[in-house]
Amino acid sequence: TDSKFLAAFSRRGLVAEYGSSWTLPNLVGTGNAMLFLLSSDKFSGEEAMRLGIVQRCFPKETLLDKTVEFAQHLADKCSPVSLAATKLQVWNHPTRSLTEALDESTELMGLTIGGDNDDFKEGVLSFVERRDPK
Repeated sequence: TDSKFLAAFSRRGLVAEYGSSWTLPNLVGTGNAMLFLLSSDKFSGEEAMRLGIVQRCFPKETLLDKTVEFAQHLADKCSPVSLAATKLQVWNHPTRSLTEALDESTELMGLTIGGDNDDFKEGVLSFVERRDPK
């Protein structure tokens, strides 16, 4: 909640660089991207969360604990293989056609359920046994 965001490019005589002119319109829409990039005004963490730039917002006093808690949750409850494949999908698929995204998802599914993937085997077993995966 204490964080502030700023796209200061126009204030410094610069263009919107490092992909911000592509990323912001895709995250917050063209109008909000123009507002942030042209005005160079600061906006709050709450505003960033409302617009989908960040997914969670915490006071600085609890930020580290909440971050470690989330990382521990991922480590305890989720498959590293699945997390890696899902991140690849989410980052790559928006720039591809639906057919390309579906083809890659099918390929990744084959890699995760086929072969010697202990994460998948444990996932199925833990589901059948109605328990958390190990």
